[in-house]
Amino acid sequence: MVGADGEVKGTGHDDRHTPGIERHGISGPSTVMWGKDDEARAFLRELGNALAETGGTAGEWQLVARTVAEPALAAVEEMIFKEERILSDFRSGRQDVAEFWIEFKGRFAHIRYFALRDEKGIYLGTLEVTQDLTRERALQGERRRLEYESRA
Repeated sequence: MVGADGEVKGTGHDDRHTPGIERHGISGPSTVMWGKDDEARAFLRELGNALAETGGTAGEWQLVARTVAEPALAAVEEMIFKEERILSDFRSGRQDVAEFWIEFKGRFAHIRYFALRDEKGIYLGTLEVTQDLTRERALQGERRRLEYESRA
């Protein structure tokens, strides 16, 4: 949902744990997780700025619609659709895992959502796991011998 201030609300992302994991040098998941929200917010801010302008020709407004409004709407709809669909399928018991992979700011991220259930199969919540697989995706050939990466 988009608030009056242009902020994307209710996406399910929770930053209560972010400082804890980042304190241990793990910033990839939160970077990707919030990156898509930030992207949607940037489109919405740009749209708000454009709509605040007065005047302009019909051609200029068509350009704003095509280059700003349509990407903003697509970004927000994608977030809402994925979350509503995933939650609906998890709550109903139709699915237990949903996964996506995206390229974002030169990185390759693998995102998985897991339904958490009690011993009776009742849905309790969702766990999101995001992995930066950029390095692994670039691997070629084979490594059959044990080799450690140097410690910095």
